[in-house]
Amino acid sequence: MTVKRKLLLVSLFVVTFSSSLYMLHSEGYRYNATPSYPIGIYKLDTTQNSQSIAKGKLVLVCPPDTIAFKKPIFKGYVAKGSCPSGYQALIKRWLHSLEWRSH
Repeated sequence: MTVKRKLLLVSLFVVTFSSSLYMLHSEGYRYNATPSYPIGIYKLDTTQNSQSIAKGKLVLVCPPDTIAFKKPIFKGYVAKGSCPSGYQALIKRWLHSLEWRSH
């Protein structure tokens, strides 16, 4: 196999792999590599009414850009990511059964 052919195959693999990851992400799939929940692939449920979250459901939370998160970032507990604050979303279990009401 020639060098040119090897380069073409590697390029094709990289493009295919990247496209697949983008499609999975756009469909709501997320990979968790943090120790807070088991490592694996999670699917976001966007069909649930955004006005209420059932007790016990897993939720993605974007941490705010505050002093409280500077130390965890520095120590490597929270990674940089795609949240508006620049941090990685955290997976947490919703402990309350609240209905959000707009006044």
